[in-house]
Amino acid sequence: MRVLSLAHWAVRNCLLWVLKRNFIRGRRIKRYLKFADKPKLQIGFGSNRLEGWLNVGISLEESWQGAYMDAGKRFPLPDESMNYVYSEHLFEHLTYQQAQNMLKESYRVLKPGGIMRLATPDLRFLLGLYQEPEKPLHKAYMEFSMKENGMPALPVYVISRFHTNWGHQIIYDRETLTRILEEVGFKNITSCEVGQSVHEELNGVEAHFKVMPYEFNLLETMIVEGMK
Repeated sequence: MRVLSLAHWAVRNCLLWVLKRNFIRGRRIKRYLKFADKPKLQIGFGSNRLEGWLNVGISLEESWQGAYMDAGKRFPLPDESMNYVYSEHLFEHLTYQQAQNMLKESYRVLKPGGIMRLATPDLRFLLGLYQEPEKPLHKAYMEFSMKENGMPALPVYVISRFHTNWGHQIIYDRETLTRILEEVGFKNITSCEVGQSVHEELNGVEAHFKVMPYEFNLLETMIVEGMK
């Protein structure tokens, strides 16, 4: 009976926490949409909380610093409510089905003419490590990548680790990413440099370089923007 009571207590507290989290989320989203001049959504913000944006994520910290939202489920947002949607180094952590949902939901909540900016690792950089392992930048990246796990800084180990660590699910190339964006309905898809955009609101939004040397982030990352 004691064990059963503890189980009931745990379930009850979990349900209360979810209700509280969702209630707070609803209030924050409603308030944000009421006062935002150009509503902007950042999905999976981690520690990169952008001022003037609706920052959402799935972790406990993100839930309280911004608002809880699962990119693999329907977004708790009205149709055509956002001018911009942005996500950095989250997309590769999603399964195929979750990634499809994120793109479709982003398209739904964007206003006509709205822009989605997506930053994610580029499969070509991994191929480059394998094909040109002695290139100074590639060699430095591999040594950086493997310096704390005791494995040789060789392409096979680095590439395998990149695919299996940090919860990565799919590493895309630019052609595939462009294709799935177009299938959802996005148009005018363009490639961008880290920190740069023709849209003022999307300049300087990236922060992944804070977890590694800047040149390594440039090597890893590809960025595309698409218009609804």
